Amino acid sequence: MMLLREMALSAKEAGSASLADDYTTQANDVVAKAEPLRSMVLTTSPFGHV
Repeated sequence: MMLLREMALSAKEAGSASLADDYTTQANDVVAKAEPLRSMVLTTSPFGHV
């Protein structure tokens, strides 16, 4: 995700707005897909139960 964000920044600086948008979209997709796993890992309850 961090690499995709860096690639988006580099593409934007190079003048390729569409490529920067593509990388940003990909980074956002990675974040969205990783969020459920991240939530499970960071939970303080065993097995995710309250």
